Amino acid sequence: MRGPKPSHPIELTSEEQEHLRSLIRAHTTGQSLAVRARIVLFVNEHPEWSNQQIAQTVGISDRLVCKWRQRWTAAHSLADAPRSGAPRLKSVRKRPPWLVACHRRKKFRWHDGAGAS
Repeated sequence: MRGPKPSHPIELTSEEQEHLRSLIRAHTTGQSLAVRARIVLFVNEHPEWSNQQIAQTVGISDRLVCKWRQRWTAAHSLADAPRSGAPRLKSVRKRPPWLVACHRRKKFRWHDGAGAS
């Protein structure tokens, strides 16, 4: 295959390899996370392969292989990078206690007068 030899080799411990394999096998793992785990495992198992060879085997683009190879060597994580830009408009904030007290509803009991003396 064409392409230079990758400059970001990955060496995994046996625990890391087993963890990544369990992520791939789990039915509850998201597809993007499973693909990332497959990329890192292929890079570890075949250090002589180029990004194009791994991309063809996994069925993705070589740019994605390059991206996750670099991210793993930098952070040892398969998590997404934090998003840039302004925070969400509807953030989850706790209300001040005085506001909660003002909006708290009282429970009323309706009596029909039966049994009252």
